Amino acid sequence: MDRVDMLKALSDIKQQLTQAEVAISNALAWVGTQIEDLEEELDVPEPDPEPEPDPEPASQCDCLSGKRLFAWDDDADEDDVGDGVGIVAADFTIETGYDSGPRIKNRRDVCWQGGRILGDFDSNWSDWGKAKKEYGLRFEDCSGTITVCKTTFANLGDGLKVRGREGLYRVLDCEFDGCRDDAIECDDLLSFEIRDCLIVGHIAFAFREGDGDRDRIDGGRNTILIENCLVRLMPQRAVYKGKSPGHGGFFKESKIEDESRRPKYRLRNNIFLAEALPNYNTLTLDPNGDTIESSGNTIIWLGQGKFPEPIPTGWTMRNDWGTWHGAAADWIDRHASADKKW
Repeated sequence: MDRVDMLKALSDIKQQLTQAEVAISNALAWVGTQIEDLEEELDVPEPDPEPEPDPEPASQCDCLSGKRLFAWDDDADEDDVGDGVGIVAADFTIETGYDSGPRIKNRRDVCWQGGRILGDFDSNWSDWGKAKKEYGLRFEDCSGTITVCKTTFANLGDGLKVRGREGLYRVLDCEFDGCRDDAIECDDLLSFEIRDCLIVGHIAFAFREGDGDRDRIDGGRNTILIENCLVRLMPQRAVYKGKSPGHGGFFKESKIEDESRRPKYRLRNNIFLAEALPNYNTLTLDPNGDTIESSGNTIIWLGQGKFPEPIPTGWTMRNDWGTWHGAAADWIDRHASADKKW
């Protein structure tokens, strides 16, 4: 069969199928009408309705879409997040006169994904109290596994604040841009997994109990994993104490003397950068000697003289900007962030 004959044969088949489809449709319509007439004549009861489909799992919830221009609190807001909820977050701009961003309280197994939480800090401010006042996202007395991912915290005092007695907090693929106090703070020394984050600010990791809680807090069973993170200490005009501009250390360590009540650290494949000595605290890479695992880490020291702290096992010293710029450019490219100057 040549191609012309094949085309004619296929066209005939198509026409026959079309005619058959019309005949079947007409037949179905006739049968349906006959069934309805017979059911009405015989008074056949209506069948039970099909059950409603199960709701989408909580992780699919999108209860915070759009933009919000000031503080949001799940105790008061109509968008109560409930337990086991996934939040696809909005942009939050903390206006002058407010001191807080979104707060999640007394919830279990929450995932906060995306969005930007933006403060109105002016880089010309030199007042420490004013500079540290605004905090970004706060969790209070939550439990289970709490995840914060793909979120930008910018121009704030503290970025992420956590208070509570239990829970594992996972901070993944987040950007902390210019936090004027602590990028990540947990006074209750809970367990954290902090992975693939870019942190530029005053202090990166603050796991220090309050003075009045020192006898109560017990973080001895908890672990803080920091992995594949880029951390740069950023000098700023507003400082807690000491000369300006200045900054703190990479870690704000626990002051609990009993090491069995302090959390342990696991540090893997991170790059830390400091350009000067801190105004207070230290540049330690092994907070309180509580590191139980350390591998593949790099410390970039661009200050004068020798790096002021011992270089622990698992760390390599560099003294150039190139390492940082290359790693930061790669992070920004992978996370599709806006163009940055780091």
